[in-house]
Order: sequence, then structure tokens, then C-alpha cells
Amino acid sequence: GGMSVPTFIRTMKLYTGMTPKQYCLELRLKKAKKLLSDGIFSVSEIAAQSGFGSESYFHRCWKRTETDPPTKYRRIHTGVFI
Repeated sequence: GGMSVPTFIRTMKLYTGMTPKQYCLELRLKKAKKLLSDGIFSVSEIAAQSGFGSESYFHRCWKRTETDPPTKYRRIHTGVFI
């Protein structure tokens, strides 16, 4: 036997403080931050590479956790302005 979906969600939230959906979103945002810090790709390329369906969805998710927009985050961490 396996675990039911509701039990899995409760268990994951107990151990991580997040639902599976929140955890996956956090992983995608961490990947986006790394790519922004690398300074190689545009924000739209980073959104796609991080698993966001569109650049606008990426921006909406980003705003939920970050005060600076992605372009400012990149400037702070790399000095790159693309």
C-alpha cells in the first residue's frame, strides 16, 4: 500500500511546513534566483527554464515572496542589466 493523497499532503505539510504545490513553487523560484544570479538569460527565458507557464505567471509568483522585481534582483546579484 501507498498513502492517500490527503494523507501525503498533511504529512508533507507537517515535515516541511508546505503543501506539495508550495514546495514545488519554492523550488522553481530558487532555480529562477540562481539563473538570475548567473546573469546569462533574459527574465522570459528564466521563467520558461524554471517551469513557469508564462513570464506574467512567473512575475505573479515572484511578487508573493520577493520585494524587488526579478530585474532588480539580477542587478543586485550580478550587475547585469539584461
